[in-house]
Amino acid sequence: MIMIMMVLALLVLLPCGVQAFREINSSTDPLIGTHAVFEPYAAGYVGYYGDPANPSAERLNEGAPYSPDTPRIFFSAPLQQTCPGMVGPGRNGDYYCYSREYGYCDRRSGLCVCNQGYTGLDCTACLPGYFKQGGLCSAKKSCPNDCSRGGECDYATGVCSCNPTRRGADGSQRFCAFDEKCVSCTSSVCLRCVEGFSVDPTTQTCVSCARYDPRCLSCDSSRCLTCADLQLNSVRRSGARRIDQPLPDDERVREFSQTFVYGSQDPRVFDEAESFTIVPASYTLSPLNESSFACTQGGNGDAGWSCSAYSESHRVCGHRGVFSFVSPLYAIDEAAGDITITVQRSGGGLGRATLLYDLEHVTTTAGDVSPSMFYTSSQKLEFAPGVVTLTFKLQIHDDHVLESNKTLRLHLREPFEPSDLFGVAPATLGNQRRTLVTILDDDAFRPVANLSRVVSSETTLMLGGAAGDQLNFQIQSVLGNGVPVSWNSDLDVFRLVARPQRSGDYSMSVKINSYALSASPFIVTVLPAQLNPARSVLSGSGLLVGRVAGQAVNVVLVTRDLYANRIYVGGVADLKLQASRSSSTVPTVVTAQIVDNADGTYKFTYTPRVVGSYSVAVMWKGAYLHNSPYTITVVPSTPVGSTSSAQGPGIIAAQTNVQTTFEVTTRDSSGNAVPTGGVAAALSVALEHPEKGNVSGNPCTDLLNGHYTCTYTPHFVGGTRLHVALSQQAILGSPFLVDVTAGPALGSRCVASGDALVSAVAGQRTNFTISIYDAFGNAKDNAGSENISVTFTGPGVLSSAVNAAVGVTYIGGGTFVVAYTLSLKGTYKIGVTVDGVAVVSSPFTMYTYPALASSTTTSLDLLSPTLPKSQIDPPVVFIAGSPIVARLTTRDVLGNVLETGGNRFQLGDAVRAFLDVPIADEKNGSYLVTLRPTRSVLFPFTPKLMVPGGLNGSYFAASDVPYQPPHSLDGVFDPRKRSCKAQKYEHWSGGVSDIGSNGSKLLVCSRYGGTSFSHKTTTLRVFPNVATAVTSFVSPNGAGVVATGAGLGPQIYTKQNYTYHVTVRDAFGNVRDSGGDLLVVRVHGPDSSAGNITDLTNGDYIVTYRAMLPGAYEIETRVAEPERGLTGYYYVDSRSVQRNLPSAVRTVDAVIDFDWSKNVSMRGYPRVVWRGFLHPLFTEEYTLWVKIQSDVGSAADVYIDGQTVIDGLNAGATSGHVVLVSGRLHAITVEYRSASLQHDPGYLSLFWQSVRQTAQLIPTQALISDASEILPRTQLAAVN
Repeated sequence: MIMIMMVLALLVLLPCGVQAFREINSSTDPLIGTHAVFEPYAAGYVGYYGDPANPSAERLNEGAPYSPDTPRIFFSAPLQQTCPGMVGPGRNGDYYCYSREYGYCDRRSGLCVCNQGYTGLDCTACLPGYFKQGGLCSAKKSCPNDCSRGGECDYATGVCSCNPTRRGADGSQRFCAFDEKCVSCTSSVCLRCVEGFSVDPTTQTCVSCARYDPRCLSCDSSRCLTCADLQLNSVRRSGARRIDQPLPDDERVREFSQTFVYGSQDPRVFDEAESFTIVPASYTLSPLNESSFACTQGGNGDAGWSCSAYSESHRVCGHRGVFSFVSPLYAIDEAAGDITITVQRSGGGLGRATLLYDLEHVTTTAGDVSPSMFYTSSQKLEFAPGVVTLTFKLQIHDDHVLESNKTLRLHLREPFEPSDLFGVAPATLGNQRRTLVTILDDDAFRPVANLSRVVSSETTLMLGGAAGDQLNFQIQSVLGNGVPVSWNSDLDVFRLVARPQRSGDYSMSVKINSYALSASPFIVTVLPAQLNPARSVLSGSGLLVGRVAGQAVNVVLVTRDLYANRIYVGGVADLKLQASRSSSTVPTVVTAQIVDNADGTYKFTYTPRVVGSYSVAVMWKGAYLHNSPYTITVVPSTPVGSTSSAQGPGIIAAQTNVQTTFEVTTRDSSGNAVPTGGVAAALSVALEHPEKGNVSGNPCTDLLNGHYTCTYTPHFVGGTRLHVALSQQAILGSPFLVDVTAGPALGSRCVASGDALVSAVAGQRTNFTISIYDAFGNAKDNAGSENISVTFTGPGVLSSAVNAAVGVTYIGGGTFVVAYTLSLKGTYKIGVTVDGVAVVSSPFTMYTYPALASSTTTSLDLLSPTLPKSQIDPPVVFIAGSPIVARLTTRDVLGNVLETGGNRFQLGDAVRAFLDVPIADEKNGSYLVTLRPTRSVLFPFTPKLMVPGGLNGSYFAASDVPYQPPHSLDGVFDPRKRSCKAQKYEHWSGGVSDIGSNGSKLLVCSRYGGTSFSHKTTTLRVFPNVATAVTSFVSPNGAGVVATGAGLGPQIYTKQNYTYHVTVRDAFGNVRDSGGDLLVVRVHGPDSSAGNITDLTNGDYIVTYRAMLPGAYEIETRVAEPERGLTGYYYVDSRSVQRNLPSAVRTVDAVIDFDWSKNVSMRGYPRVVWRGFLHPLFTEEYTLWVKIQSDVGSAADVYIDGQTVIDGLNAGATSGHVVLVSGRLHAITVEYRSASLQHDPGYLSLFWQSVRQTAQLIPTQALISDASEILPRTQLAAVN
């Protein structure tokens, strides 16, 4: 035999392990010079991800024609990438982006390379420094001073076009020269001024609205239009403007409960803002400042009020008032008899207002103070229109008892609803709605002392006295207070005994007959007696309630004797102060340090550190001093960072881009929890990443109970230090080590990579990877739960979705592998989304090349002479000496026409003798065969395709070719033995063929120097892969099984059982010898039915079927895909069927169980159709039903084997009955509508139940997503 061979140099596609572009110098490729369009790059001018050292878009792909590592990767194929807005080719064969002026198209990468001054994906935008003129980018000409923000620059001329209010070459001169505050004008009139000013029509200047009222915000030339609380409008936010009028005195002295700095963003800044309004026209007391009064009660000793004028700045802006006491503290002596209290209201006294006040006893009693004076019992305060202050009195009662100061509180109640209704809001209470009144005790100590030491002296009367004379004695203290005197006498000597109760120096005068004795008066010193516990006096902060934990407090002891005489000497021993906490089961005792002042006073100092109630006992020799023990309370001190703590999951772990929360509990320096808020602004939260920098947390929220909720949002993955500080002092445990992991994935950050995004081979499984990243670009190593959607559209300009048998597998490390198989060659768009968001550069443009030539699909077409077109046309006749021209079209196993030539064919000797010219390779997958038979002979025309490593003489499925005269000629087809065939391949190749139960034979063909070949055989045990319809086939006889009946036709009889065999193989042609695959057989014709399948457990299956009616039939055989679930088609339009629109999304759903109020990822589709197969366990009648939100318009249909089981769309049904066969795959379709058009997103679930099947949601293992058809279909005829 003579071999007719055409040699074709093929380029092997080697995978490139690169993940980015880099710039190269084309001079490194010695074979090809630099393309004219792309200039070589300077060595080292390279950019990296995150550090774009090269700001230009110019770059080359790995594998480009000038790449030094994998050169000329696309040598044998034209460049296929399409750039945005691509046009061309031009005269020189180049492609451009929109036009040559914008930029060039690099068809290797699909990127536009922009010209100078242009930028953007399609080069239609202008770089900074350029402007668009006539659609093109031109260099800008600078205008003077950039037009001073007073106009627009004409970059073509460099001339400013001024705004209506500006003039000058640079727009810096104001056109409105009337006033600097005029912002809109004509050449002669000022039209508008800045806020707070209006135009004076006589002078054309801007006049302040404060002429009407200091609180007027906007006005015109005749009146104020709107009012505002100017101090809490902008002044506290950013300060007053230079042009603003100064605030009036009553605003400057205004007090607020909160202190904030300028620029504060705290919302409480404006909590005390007052709502000013224009005084209504019906109000008769305007202007307000001319009718403001201050009234006082009790001036005449009765309940009457006396009023006088009061200075106010309010004129036309006011409100009913915010009420408060003029002072938060009052103090009055106990002996004063009464105290004067003043209540004021802001707003200028607009309208009438009434409110009550209450008296709360703190340490006072009803015997100390009355809530009113004796002349009234009313606690109601009635503010008449214009009245801004009311002053009243409370009666104080003096009990003449020595005691400590006492306190009481006064409270204002909410004002009553106003009685004069003229459209002004009711009055309110201000923050100073309470005041504390202290009554000062002014009683003196009582003289109750006894003599501690008696100085006895005998006084002998001077000589000269006579018996019977009257003697007068007078004892008088130096201080002027008399004391009782008792005396007795005997006949000779007079003795006097005096018992004064006050210590001190006394003068004793002795007179006889009105004559003083010699040396009279006598000075007598009375000393205090010993310390008396009941009479000694204790005072100081250590005996009062409300002590602050951690702060030292003092108690002063003033020693006195039984008669309250002050002791001025020290030295008293056995003194003790002990504070015992009474509100805890754990004993807490604080002992004071005692300092003897050596003057009869003693200072006790102690520091309570634990919050609670204490009993303070001061003792001397076991006896309690002065009303001891005292009950005090200790409250927390100011919170500090060193003792405050944080708790919650946020101090342990967090996720990026997810707001993380923890709680801070504030404590004082003694560790007491502080139950009040107020320090949220002092809390700071910051994240410190050791490599990527710091991230500030959010402001903490004050829970007003000493606890604060703090949040932060991490940006970087890894061990991160969480710094929490209070007043710049770290809290307990700070910094915390937080394990930050990647948060939710963001599709626009995720990256898809791999050669499968660029090209593929039809019918071959290929894959690419998707690397998952979060919103901040962190690699998401904890991925795996993301919803990966991959859609294919094409080929070419077709926009319909293509079933590419996509399989997505998570392999760990934040990486998904996407595998797919395309059957048709051409250009496709690959859309890749992660959780509904497109990944970087999606959609991708890729090209699918045809596979190797296949003898089963390669066709032979007769060109000359022409074949008959109808039955009445004469048959084709081949005349000796006349040429016979046929075209051989090479196709791959899937029917794609090959795009290149180079295949070789072998013809038999008989045919070769009639070969007119050599077989012509058209370089597009087609070959012209020209025969010129010269004699009348019957010869077989059987061209054989030489397949590398496969068939040596594979016959094409050619039609019968008659040949005449004098005889007709038929094509003869014989299978040949498989063997290796020499080809110019630079690699090893192998194939596996099944040889029975003893294993498989591996045939390896290698090439040594292109001349010698050897066959190496070894025995391996290779298990089949998953079943695939591409390599499976049907036949009258299965492997090793004898079939009965002509099951594959072409003619059968009705009402008889027929069988045929199905041999199931994997993608490599191995028989699935263990069985267990699921098949679907449908017999289409006048009597459509399903075939019964028997598994022989050796890879063969017997299919039994019966035709009941005569006619033409077609047998469809399918093999189930391994993926479980139903294939869902999601449509954006409920009328997609009528409009023949493709689905927007195609995905495999494990079960039909959806609640779109919870699952938002697939919510936006009004029509969803699920298709697949149902695999029941039992043969019996089943009940199917759907759980659906039918009350809002949702409905669903369920079809089994093309028959309606549940008609929800037309009849509103939600259940139905159907007979299912065990082990048989029943085609199922579920159509659901109104998934998102109603307000409630809706829900859908599919259930089943039978006698032996318990009621349940149809599980995943009972659902088959798809089944691939074994081609070709068998066509036959049934006769009676």
